[in-house]
Amino acid sequence: MGETTKEITISLNILERLQIHAFLPIQGDFLELTIKDDIEKKVTFSQEELDKFKMVPTPAGDGTVNWNWDNQKEEEKKVAFTDLEMNLVQKNIKKADDEKKLTSEQLSLYKKFVQDN
Repeated sequence: MGETTKEITISLNILERLQIHAFLPIQGDFLELTIKDDIEKKVTFSQEELDKFKMVPTPAGDGTVNWNWDNQKEEEKKVAFTDLEMNLVQKNIKKADDEKKLTSEQLSLYKKFVQDN
């Protein structure tokens, strides 16, 4: 019989769903990259959400993309994270905190993933 995996459900707003990518590895071993892919699938926006929240990408001067959306329509999404997914995000958030590289936009993720769990 298979081992059950514990899941922790966290409500994430639009900014948090965008910001969580900063705490996912660009490189790693097979397991880390598989976990990263699983997290990305959970937090990505459906076409319906993009339309509902009126999300519009705007190119930034540095080659990145800024997202704008209708704050009046925003709602949180409950996302269930496995232990492995939680550990990966927590590890990278703690690393950013230790290196004093957290931004104010990422503070709520720190609170939800590290302080509250």
